[in-house]
Amino acid sequence: MTRDRPPGVGGLGGKAGEQPVEVRPRQHRPDLLQQRFHLGTSGWYADGDVSPWWRAHVREFRARLHRDEATVRLSPAGRERPGETADDVVVAAVDASAGPPDENGWTIAVLPIESLTHAHGDLLRLGAEVEVLAPAELRDRLAATASGLARIYGAT
Repeated sequence: MTRDRPPGVGGLGGKAGEQPVEVRPRQHRPDLLQQRFHLGTSGWYADGDVSPWWRAHVREFRARLHRDEATVRLSPAGRERPGETADDVVVAAVDASAGPPDENGWTIAVLPIESLTHAHGDLLRLGAEVEVLAPAELRDRLAATASGLARIYGAT
């Protein structure tokens, strides 16, 4: 592929009359990836395949994102929704920590959160299908948002 670059434009060009520059797409070089990332006996990089390493890295990264936790009550509908709105780390934590449902079908669970701000946005997606029990600051933030929404929409 060849691309013409106007001289001196955007720091790309050379001198007037310069020949077009040939642009080559980068080549995927599994052998170089394997040399750089191979971890010895793990076997992760057979034939230069880094996808298992990448999937593991992403899982570990997501797990490290969650620095705190929230205790919530989830309605039966809310119990099914984390799979739609949350990553697999949160879904697994809810599944592992969910207690038995009460007489109305609501379940108490503990879920990992990145921050209060992030959890506030995530839990708002569940609407009235979730009640935050702890931390108190997160509960207060959601209560203030719910009150504000009730004022806007004229709920009594």
